[in-house]
Amino acid sequence: MAALILFFLAATFLWLTLDRSPCSWDDGYYLTNSLVLYDALADGGLPGYARRFVTILGIRPPLIALLPTPVYLMVGRIPRAAYAVNLVFLLVMFAALHRLGKRFGSPKAGLLAVYIAGTMPLLYGLSRWFLVECGLTAIVCVSICLLAEWDDFAGAWKGFLLGVTFGLGLLMKASFPLYVVIPVLYVAVREHRTMLQRNTLLAFTAPAAALALPWYLFNYRQALETALRAGSADVGKVYGTGLVFSSTAIWNYLGNLFNAGPALYFIALPVLVFAAASVVRPTQKRGLLLCALWGSPILVLVFSHYRDMRYAAPLFPALALALAILADPMSRGRGVARTALYGLLALPLCSMVQTSFAVLGDRRLELGGLLFVAPKLSYARMYHPDRWPHQEILSGIHQLARFTGSERKLLIVGTDSPHFNANNFELAAVGKKLPFQVATTAYETDLSALVSTLDSTAYFVYKEGGEPEAPFFNPLGSAALKQVREGGRFAELPMARKLPDGGVARVFANLGPNRFLRAGAFLSAGMNAVPDCNVTFAGKLQLTGLSFQPTAEGLEVKYRWRCLRPVDRNYWCFTHVVDRGGNVIGYLDHQILDGEPPLRMWKEGDLAIERLLLRSPAIHSGESYRLRLGLFDKESGKRLPVSSSEFPVVDQQTAAVIQPK
Repeated sequence: MAALILFFLAATFLWLTLDRSPCSWDDGYYLTNSLVLYDALADGGLPGYARRFVTILGIRPPLIALLPTPVYLMVGRIPRAAYAVNLVFLLVMFAALHRLGKRFGSPKAGLLAVYIAGTMPLLYGLSRWFLVECGLTAIVCVSICLLAEWDDFAGAWKGFLLGVTFGLGLLMKASFPLYVVIPVLYVAVREHRTMLQRNTLLAFTAPAAALALPWYLFNYRQALETALRAGSADVGKVYGTGLVFSSTAIWNYLGNLFNAGPALYFIALPVLVFAAASVVRPTQKRGLLLCALWGSPILVLVFSHYRDMRYAAPLFPALALALAILADPMSRGRGVARTALYGLLALPLCSMVQTSFAVLGDRRLELGGLLFVAPKLSYARMYHPDRWPHQEILSGIHQLARFTGSERKLLIVGTDSPHFNANNFELAAVGKKLPFQVATTAYETDLSALVSTLDSTAYFVYKEGGEPEAPFFNPLGSAALKQVREGGRFAELPMARKLPDGGVARVFANLGPNRFLRAGAFLSAGMNAVPDCNVTFAGKLQLTGLSFQPTAEGLEVKYRWRCLRPVDRNYWCFTHVVDRGGNVIGYLDHQILDGEPPLRMWKEGDLAIERLLLRSPAIHSGESYRLRLGLFDKESGKRLPVSSSEFPVVDQQTAAVIQPK
């Protein structure tokens, strides 16, 4: 048993280590809030942590955001480390199933239950996402285990443990009672003399209320509205789950449910019931009855709009336990039946390894649908080793932007695909502590409201090509992109990046993020009277005018720049002031226009005029000086070569020397 559990944990750990793809929508949302909650602890201590815990998610119970905190305390503020929580959940689920299998069958039944659960695509798939269902499944398993062991000798202590489990379940997901209410009622009726005693009820209620009530007192209305909305007809229409009593929709759901099992396990269940009917002992019958009660909420899921496969995850261990109980007598026998059983059980394991790691290449191990068909379930997939540049994109924008105080600039993501969406960009921003407020066009349905939002945003990011977007969202994505490209308000930054899916990430900056577009420049007297000259740098930037003269205040230098082609770096201008003896007596190294706008945002034909004054006791009116100037990248120190100049060029063609006229 220990070796088997270690194998499944190691497979999950290996997959998480190899996978470098960004998280999707909900898991990105939960990971982001886990970092926010951890930061509340780091900045405000336990009081700040407690206050933030009560409000962190608002519409959803917050336990999923709290659990990574110990991991962050041990290994640092690393979002991917939060997936270690899922390894704990798997261990808890396996331990509970093993205990249930032993109780209703034998130690071998416990072994079989763990093996079957570990090879179920929905369960091993969800262990690789940071979603509530992995933890919810583990908590449901513990609750069922406690209920299964309730007898005439149970009392307040077991009631307390059940209350703690219920409190954690309610903090994990508001729909937790749905998965355990039938088994609870069954055990309450059967063991009413012990379970319904006042001391037992108090021992159960007190920890459940202490854990869950503080959050629900503040957020019960939003949580209830969210739970009801998730199963509403409107949401069902968005996700294409079909009508509640549509036979086509029901069959599609059942087909997907079987595939997540995989189908082989669902088909094996009635076969084993028939084969083992004559040898099932009373203890095994009680176990099978408990499995039936445990799995009964599937009727609610089938005849409702709650048809996302992950909602059914807490019920799949019931199938694993039932199969283990029925297969237990056959596994302890001899002959063809035992060999056939072990041969069939080996197939889902091979499917799991192939699905997760593609050890056989691109071959698909499906057996005509008996084994897992990967395209039908996105939760179980092969790892993706390619890293996406979300943080690099945001860091590049941050280097160009100018922030004042605690300002946070609005950034809108115009694409809503699994690997490129507002949730994983928000995670990247929070992970790097970058001052961006991330929004999305995915849920906008009013064009005028969308245009107004675009007018006020600072940056717009979208993906061109690559993986398709989610089919049910972002109906105005194309309209938003057209507004950005053709509205005259945005300019594309020269920081397009190739993505692992073959697409290209593009970034646009708003030239005037407010309600109206304003463009213009004020030139003080004498600024437009700059003598013409020509020094061209790498065919991209041109110094078209220059003047310098000593004054009573110091050495006044005027520059006029022109953009010939966009550049990919924010080059600085270096200007060395040299006296008659060849000595450098001053420097005017500076960022052109002080970086407003950044040089990387300049478009072909853009002009800039600037005036600098060097105050130095070495500058004397009436003296003659010359300038040695050029452009350089401040980060690397590399200079931009001079491609043409009417002045002498020195320093390996990187600096022009201007003499006074």
